Amino acid sequence: MDFQRSRKITPQELSRLEDLWKQNPHAKYEDLHNVVQEKLQQPVLLRYKDPKQYKEIFEPLIKLEADYDKQFKESQT
Repeated sequence: MDFQRSRKITPQELSRLEDLWKQNPHAKYEDLHNVVQEKLQQPVLLRYKDPKQYKEIFEPLIKLEADYDKQFKESQT
């Protein structure tokens, strides 16, 4: 075995790499640092000014959850 190329990897990095492999089976360790960060979601509030603000915050969250559920169900098959 070639231990010269080995590197320490944290459990968090391993988990992220496994998630990358689900989308791209040829992903490498270096790709972990090249992943474009998704747009940060707005924090959920206790009170909202109006229904428009509520919709602007929850609509992306619902879409993220639906995408995650779809991806999870596809990975189960």
